[in-house]
Amino acid sequence: MLWLIGYILAVGIGISLGLLGGGGSVLALPVLVYVMGVEPKPRSP
Repeated sequence: MLWLIGYILAVGIGISLGLLGGGGSVLALPVLVYVMGVEPKPRSP
């Protein structure tokens, strides 16, 4: 169920970025981490 919500939010993000031309990572990262459960990759030193 969470995957379906995540995909719906991803489509909404894609449409809003196409219309507004905003930064994708600002909108997509919270959806990927909090809704779809993808672990962020740690930065290398």
